[in-house]
Amino acid sequence: MLPETWHYEFAHLALRIPFFMQPDFYLEVLDDPEQAQALMCSVLARIANNHGLPPETLIDAVGPIEVHKHRSLIGDCSVLSYIVEMPPPSRATECHFVALAFKADGTPCYFTLERGGDAPGSTVLCGWTAGEEHLNFGAGPPTNLDDFAGEVARRVCAAA
Repeated sequence: MLPETWHYEFAHLALRIPFFMQPDFYLEVLDDPEQAQALMCSVLARIANNHGLPPETLIDAVGPIEVHKHRSLIGDCSVLSYIVEMPPPSRATECHFVALAFKADGTPCYFTLERGGDAPGSTVLCGWTAGEEHLNFGAGPPTNLDDFAGEVARRVCAAA
């Protein structure tokens, strides 16, 4: 049986916390599709272990979590993002996408596009700082990869 909280734990805790602790490791691993998929399975396995489940229980039930590399250039601001495409969320605060983004100077940034509630298509754009501060930017873009990647790039460049 899947833990009800796996989706939230994956995006808000198990992926985010180590990302800020070792951004260079994530930058290297996410650039290789096979290693990126192995990392996603490792994160799922950690969640399963925390719930007393065999890792394959969660990994098999969830299936592959895709990672998409996306480069954006806005003016002279360059952003490299690895967009994690999550299985469809079933409740508010669960994520459609997670962006592990890097400013041109290597500074890591973390964004989520969350289900906004019961209204169809409602999304909320959020972020996290390395200091574990949760940021809520309000209504988010539509749930497609390009719109989310573009919004992440705009936010990263605006903060640069």
